[in-house]
Amino acid sequence: MKKALLLILCLCLVFCFAACTSEAPVEPEQNPADTQTPVEPEAPVNEIAGTINIEVVGGTVEALTTEDFEAMEMVEKDITKINKKGEEKTVNLKGVVASDLLAAISEGYTKVTVVAADGYEVVCDPAWLEADTTMFAICEGGVELPAEELITFAPGGQAGANWVKGVAKIVIE
Repeated sequence: MKKALLLILCLCLVFCFAACTSEAPVEPEQNPADTQTPVEPEAPVNEIAGTINIEVVGGTVEALTTEDFEAMEMVEKDITKINKKGEEKTVNLKGVVASDLLAAISEGYTKVTVVAADGYEVVCDPAWLEADTTMFAICEGGVELPAEELITFAPGGQAGANWVKGVAKIVIE
């Protein structure tokens, strides 16, 4: 009796395994590769999801908007920032080089002040503004900056205290 039950149990297991391993046939007219929708091309490199509205005082324009930034040449660079301990940190930023931006919005300057939405401001050294490592950044590490930090003024090789997050105003004299 035990042998008969063991034999029946083994046969049941064999049939179960056989049923689990069978494959359903794929009909040729339902090939998933033929029915996929085409992939949209990536968004333009300069497309900005956030909203930019920077007041410009003393320039040839009154404000910089998202559309203005999207129309400018964007570059991606590794920029050095110096922390409070004097240690250098390299960050990858994407944005507009400061000298290019200032050329687009002014006819020259002797003094430029960058002001954040929270009132923090930095008077820029003219040498920073001419360096190709000073940027008005929209992305860090390939990711768009959060709304409260969009745009970040980043003078390369300078102390973090000279960086301005969430630029709201540029004063040109």
